[in-house]
Amino acid sequence: MSRRHVIRWTIRCAIVIAAALLLHACAAMQVRAPDVSIELENQARTLGFDPASLSQGREIFITRCARCHATPEVHGYSTEQWQRILPRMSQRARLDAAQESAVRAYVLAARQSNAPDPPLP
Repeated sequence: MSRRHVIRWTIRCAIVIAAALLLHACAAMQVRAPDVSIELENQARTLGFDPASLSQGREIFITRCARCHATPEVHGYSTEQWQRILPRMSQRARLDAAQESAVRAYVLAARQSNAPDPPLP
């Protein structure tokens, strides 16, 4: 094999690896912060939140939380734990009241809907 072929092969491998990592990251984010769906909007209504704020809440949750730490999984904490976590983290992230309310609506609605399947034994 010539040096040129080795370089091309190396570049192709790097592209395939990068694409695989990107797909994995996208799948992981879906688990951590599910997209806003009709089910999530219905859950927000059930909990007394305005479904219109969910997209903003998800965006803030993903971008502002990731400034200091990995985006947490919405199902990783109980509703009671989120009720204690959100005010403290909102203050640290310097969210205003509307932003905090949007994040709260998103996290609590997402936590109640699309609960992950329990792990297999």
